[in-house]
Amino acid sequence: YMYQNTIKRFDLCFAAGEAARERLASNVSHYDVARRVLLIGRPQILDTHQPPDDFPASGLTRVLYAPTWEGVTRATRYSSIASHGPAIVRSLLDHGGYQVIYRPHPLSGTRDTTIRLANQRILRMLRETNAALPAPVHYADSSSFGWQLDAMDVMITDISAVAYDWLATGKALMLTRPVEPEAVIGDFRLIRDLPPMEASDAGRAAELAAEAMGHATSGISPLVALLHHYYGQRTECDDSRFQQAVRHAAGLQVELETKLCGGDRGLGGSRHATRVRMQKLNVSIRRLLKIIGVWDPDRAMKRVRRPVDRVHVHFSTVFELAAPQRALSAARESPDGDTPAVMVAATNHVLTYFHLKLLSALDRLRPGRKGRALVVLPISTATACETMVRELAPREVVYLKHHYSNHMMQRVNGPKHTLFLPETDRRFEPERALVNYDEVVTGDPGTLEFLAGLLEISRPVVRDVRSAEPV
Repeated sequence: YMYQNTIKRFDLCFAAGEAARERLASNVSHYDVARRVLLIGRPQILDTHQPPDDFPASGLTRVLYAPTWEGVTRATRYSSIASHGPAIVRSLLDHGGYQVIYRPHPLSGTRDTTIRLANQRILRMLRETNAALPAPVHYADSSSFGWQLDAMDVMITDISAVAYDWLATGKALMLTRPVEPEAVIGDFRLIRDLPPMEASDAGRAAELAAEAMGHATSGISPLVALLHHYYGQRTECDDSRFQQAVRHAAGLQVELETKLCGGDRGLGGSRHATRVRMQKLNVSIRRLLKIIGVWDPDRAMKRVRRPVDRVHVHFSTVFELAAPQRALSAARESPDGDTPAVMVAATNHVLTYFHLKLLSALDRLRPGRKGRALVVLPISTATACETMVRELAPREVVYLKHHYSNHMMQRVNGPKHTLFLPETDRRFEPERALVNYDEVVTGDPGTLEFLAGLLEISRPVVRDVRSAEPV
């Protein structure tokens, strides 16, 4: 249920079933899904796990309630602990025919007092119910996840990874719908086919659990079709396809080593030498500029007309005098030869930010430059990168320097990610992280040789500036 543009850093992606392949094809651009995503089913379904020693044996139907935590942002606030939890557990306990196993996410309540108090309330309900029985039946589970797949009869959970883990069992599954208005709920088949439980229906959890189990055993439930969609046929829930994928990956490695005559190009480590003192100074000044309202990406983006064809990015640890001039030169002409009225450049360095603005002002004083502008965006966080791409919708992001901070922007799906003449940075050394780009424009023989040594399936498009054709 997750996807990110940085999947490109891996040569191959081992995925469970067709659902993952479709998800990547729909959301990650410039990515060869057919060749790079290998389907392996779910081999770990064969693993066996033992329940904890203190888990009470019972002849009752075992219901696992495994809610997630509150998350870091409202967009990921899927937890049902406060909205559904007490009513779900009370309904199951009052029914009398269920053994309730409550396993909240380990981080539940760490960021939200309401969640923490609701969690404590549920635990208290279990203790009080057990105290009234001849022997404890209900279980507050803090163990690792795995044994529950075999031991439980039905699971109630939120929109989270454990729902997909459980799906492989083919047993009854119930989802909850988050009450947070800003929670992002994708249009996934699991949610379409298994409509989540509303908070208003949580008090009917015992009744709904019985219905879900009845459907699962009668064939009415869409669980079988969902299992095939996410994991392949049940006969493929073994390790045969996994072993086949491993053999394929090993074959690609042998092929690469043969091509390189035993060398290990493409597998070397990166330089990552940083100027710690200068970096700390840059961060400190940036914080001050944020306080006084100068380092404000949202305000800067309001000056940009939408949509933007491309954004030029220069992320760096230290200030580099030549980089802003190269940014202006690279951004000056669009591919069709027209001069854009507004050019956009983004940087995380304070001195580069002001240098670009100064060069822009001087450039506009030149004859024939009136009406042109270079909008400089102060971008220093992953959130700001995501906001910029969402708001400006650029077709292409052009990186003017290969830097580890580029990862913040490369996470974003949609635009084409192009590295432009990395060799102009005298400290640049080619490394395997170049596979994160969709295209590399270079004229450096060493860089071209390095790129030629990468696996063909994950190698970015390479354009030699000395030639008009892609390499």
